[in-house]
Amino acid sequence: MLSRVARVLEIGSEPIGGFRLLARLAVGAFAEVWEARSVDGGRVALKFIDTRHRDAAHLRTEVCILRAAADQAHPNLIRLLGVYASSHYVVHCLEKADGNLEDLRRKYRETKGRNVAPDHLLDILAQAARGLDSLARLRLSDSDGISPPLQHCDITPTNLLVAGEVLKITGFSRCAAMAGPAHKTGRYGATPYAAPELSYGRVSATTDQYSLAVTYCDLVAGDRVLAAGAGDTVCGSCEINLAKIRGRERPVLERALAKDPSRRWPNCQTFIDALSEVALPYRANSKLKVHPGRPALTGPAQQT
Repeated sequence: MLSRVARVLEIGSEPIGGFRLLARLAVGAFAEVWEARSVDGGRVALKFIDTRHRDAAHLRTEVCILRAAADQAHPNLIRLLGVYASSHYVVHCLEKADGNLEDLRRKYRETKGRNVAPDHLLDILAQAARGLDSLARLRLSDSDGISPPLQHCDITPTNLLVAGEVLKITGFSRCAAMAGPAHKTGRYGATPYAAPELSYGRVSATTDQYSLAVTYCDLVAGDRVLAAGAGDTVCGSCEINLAKIRGRERPVLERALAKDPSRRWPNCQTFIDALSEVALPYRANSKLKVHPGRPALTGPAQQT
């Protein structure tokens, strides 16, 4: 759906007919995300993308991916509800989440004085793995035919949202197909989460798996795992210090963090299953459960 969008973004305004802005959730280099109330009283997230600073091809690709994901109706890919446009903005209307994994880490530190519990995180990342493997199976149609397999290329804690106990992957602006030697978007994921092959313009079938592994290390160990030290796995300019990770988990993570993409696990789900087996042998491959004692997210930011 396309309609005119007002330029003024402020609490209480209606830049899109039928949606009243409630709060600004996040600000990025090229976009703002706002919580809004629709005419039926529902809450949504509106992502306002400044078209003056974004390539039109990138914008089209992101919408195509979101629409393909919506058609697939995968529960772990953020759902696109509508698209609006003007000369100043392209606006994605998305389902509203409670927060992201960075918010979850903050809640753990505030309520328990530590990083995210491995069992809780593995429950969540198992859903991320299913979503990423599903994304890799999507094929986009274009003038050249059907696209090769896709990779998200920007998996970070802030692009992994939580809605209740359901993980939602968002932030598809850097998504790329594994077509030839070049990363066609010309933009790479965020350090330290980006796989090393992105630094020289390549996308592999295991690019997202690498980022998922760094996300796990970061959220269970914090800054300690991203500092230099003995036993590090060196990935480009960033060193992932696996000496700070429990010993039984290291071989699984070392494989996922291999600089050579062909040496990693076959897919994200295989990686998370293997990590669950060694990290939580008594709960290997368990399904997500509601844990009342775990920190809950209430109204934090939604990432751009």
